[in-house]
Parts: sequence; structure tokens; C-alpha cells
Amino acid sequence: MKPLQTLTAALMLSCLAVAPAQALTEDEQAQLDAIAQNVVDASAGTQVGNATITAQGAVMLEGQDACAYDRLLNAEETCTIEAILFPPEDSAVDTVYFSPPNEIGYVDMEEWTDDASSQIDEIWESYVEGSKAQSERLGYEVKPVKWVLYPTLNKETKVMTYGFLLTFNGDPVINLHSVKFTRNGYVEMTVVTYDEMLSAANSSFDDVANYAASSYTPDSGFRYADFKDGDKVAAIGAVGVLATVMGVQYSQKGTLAAIGAAILVFAKKLWFLLIAIPVAIWGGIRRLFGRGKTTE
Repeated sequence: MKPLQTLTAALMLSCLAVAPAQALTEDEQAQLDAIAQNVVDASAGTQVGNATITAQGAVMLEGQDACAYDRLLNAEETCTIEAILFPPEDSAVDTVYFSPPNEIGYVDMEEWTDDASSQIDEIWESYVEGSKAQSERLGYEVKPVKWVLYPTLNKETKVMTYGFLLTFNGDPVINLHSVKFTRNGYVEMTVVTYDEMLSAANSSFDDVANYAASSYTPDSGFRYADFKDGDKVAAIGAVGVLATVMGVQYSQKGTLAAIGAAILVFAKKLWFLLIAIPVAIWGGIRRLFGRGKTTE
């Protein structure tokens, strides 16, 4: 019998090779096949930077392999992914994308109180307005619809979770995010899942968002609890981090900038790549931006 890692890697090779076929050229598909050979077993824990990613029965890509995978699917020249986790086939999670740590300093959570909802609503409104402006600029409508997982901060686990529904030219897309706070800032995780997977595993959006966060364990000395007097402290609190990860500028005074200047993602070549896009929709976006002929 083959070792667990070999079996899992073989399974993932099949999944990785088939899923993006609608959007990849033959050459890109061959590159993806080669990358898939390099998945590693995440069951025993894999060191990534100053943390360990652990998920029973899962495999992952890290470093340059994760970057290469992300570039192939997202057409990004600059790598914004540190690792990609592929949970077991019967999981409620398709993939988890781990961004590199944002070392902005220790984030104070005290400003996140019971009345934070008013600030969260303002962040949402700015995000919606910014999406309208950028959709007009690009000629491709991306419309935020609603929260599917209202932003929640668990001060005990030091994890913030949120999720929202968007439509890409009418096609619905669910995006879930986990943010884990550390001594030096935070790490953002984007979770890809589908209604069918959630139903089959009897899971909720909250379950899968917390699955991502629980798989990431900062090393001793880098945990939120390891903060010491004299460490750098972030200029924004947890609410400001929510605004930042959604692409909305947040001032040091805790008030949102004017909508006209609020959206940071204008600097992105394809700003909507801050969120995960299903392959079927991504194929159309690639064609829209002249990414070459896709395979039939």
C-alpha cells in the first residue's frame, strides 16, 4: 500500500489538473500538472515562515509552488500567496489560501465593542461604492450583495471571520475569510467552499472559516499572547484591519476615509483577485482581459 502522502498527492494531482481546464492553455495545464507533483502532506504539520499549518488528511503547496499555482490561475505577476491548503475530498472546504503575514504591529482589539456594527456597516457601504466605481471602469460588473457571515471577532482565539456574497456579471460567488492576529500583526486566509460541499459535510460558513484559522498556529514568540511592552503597536485596531483586508482605507483616528479615496484595490491590476473566483467565471474574465485563447 502506498503511503498516505503519495495517495493523497495522487488524488490532488487529479483534482488540480481537472478543475481549471476551462481557463488554461495546454502549456499552462502542463505547468499545473508539474506543480501538483510537489504537494506535501499537511497532516503532521508543515512549517511556513513563523508558523505551522496542520490539517488532518490535507495536502498543501508552499512557497514558489504556491506562487506558481496562484499565477497560473490568477494571472498575478506579484505573488500574494504563501501557501495553499487542499483539505480531504470529503471536507466542506475546497481550498484555503494563506497570505503572507501583515506585520503592521500588535493589533488592539479593545475598539471592537458591541457597537462596532455601525463601523462595519460603513465599511460595507464603502466597499459597495468602490465596487461600483471599479466595475464601471473595467466594464465588468462585480456587485457585492450581502454578508453571509457577518464580521465577528473572537477575542479569546484572536480570530476574525467574515464572508460575503457577490455576483460577477450575474454569477454568484461566496467568499469567506479568516484573519488570525499575531504578535506582529495578522495573517489573512481566504476560504473557497460551495453550497454542495457545506450541505454534504453538514457544515456552516462559520465552521469552515474557523477550520482555516485553526490550521494556522504561530510559533512560540510570534503568538498574540507573546506581546511585550516595547513591541510595535499597529496604528489601527481590529475594525481597521477588517477595512484594510476588504480594500477600504481606514484612518488612524478610526473613521473611514472619503469613499472617493477609500478603495485601495485600485492599485491592483485586477482588483477583484483579492477574492476567490470560481474557474468557470475566471475563464470569462481572462478572455475579457486578453489572457489568450483558452482550451475548449
